[in-house]
Parts: sequence; C-alpha cells; structure tokens
Amino acid sequence: DIVPVIAPDRSGEGHVYPMVWGFSGKNSLIPRLDTELLAETRNTILLDAWYRHRCLIPASWYYEWERLHPEIGYDTYGNQSPESDLRFKYMGNGQVPGEESTPVGDRYMIQTHNSAVTLLAGLYRIEELDGVRIPHFMILMQYASDDLMFIHSKMPVIFDSSDSSLLHDWLDPKTVPQWDVD
Repeated sequence: DIVPVIAPDRSGEGHVYPMVWGFSGKNSLIPRLDTELLAETRNTILLDAWYRHRCLIPASWYYEWERLHPEIGYDTYGNQSPESDLRFKYMGNGQVPGEESTPVGDRYMIQTHNSAVTLLAGLYRIEELDGVRIPHFMILMQYASDDLMFIHSKMPVIFDSSDSSLLHDWLDPKTVPQWDVD
C-alpha cells in the first residue's frame, strides 16, 4: 500500500510524502516493529531510523483483530466453546508460537477519542529497487493500554495531535526521541 506519511524535510519540518507500507525483509514486508525490541536490537538500519528517520502516519482509525487465547476452545467463528468459562486472556507480548494460527474474534475499529485524525508513530527508510529509490515506512507498536488489552496485547504508538511541540520533536532528526532505546 502507498499512503501519505508525514516526514521531515532537510530542515526538519514535517511534510507529506507518499510511502510504501513495510520495510523489505528477507522473505516479506515488515509492517510494524515493537518498541521494546529496539532496546535489544543491534540492527544499525533500525537504530538509524529510530534516531534520524521518524515519521507520523495520519489515519482516521486503525483496526485490530481480537486475539483469542489458543488454549481455550473456539468455533470457526471465534465463539468460545461451552466447556470453558474464560472469554479473554492476556496474550503476553503477542509473539506466541504459531500466532498466524491463533484464533481471532471480532474486528475492532479504533480511533483517538474526540479527534478526526489519529497520528501513528513510525520509522522510514529509503529502499532501492531496480535503481529506483522508494521511501518505505513501518508502524511502531507498544503494549496495549488497559482499556484495549482485551482486544490485543499490542497497539500502535499514538501521538496527541494537539501537542505540536511533541510532534515537531518526534519528526526532527536533531532531537532524541522522547523515550530512548539505550
């Protein structure tokens, strides 16, 4: 997908650029990155993006599929089977083995309260394909807030669109991110 992304120009001011969603990986696109993994990584490309290539992804909303606990019985529609009285269970960091086969429940559309725009934090980099340089971005994820934990253990990092100084600092490559990975 190609979407509008807010990224800094050479002077550090935010402008809208079309970007491809997902960093190219060995076998597939990488659409998101858990922030706690940044502290553990020695990947210079990711650390360079963290310190110098931060962006904001404007969205009306985002959606998340409810992750159901794999040890609880569910039918093919995600309904809990009668033999278990547990409906939801915290899924840890969301990185359970075989997550692609973890049963899912309802799909939730989520947006920032009292705001028409939800600003998701992201990282970007320029990738080259057949001699053409194309900007790519990924969305940063964090542990879900308590009120969203019943849906999924992760959620995008979301910025308050009314705090212009915070938004400017996030985009400006001369600033250190508000929460550091060191």
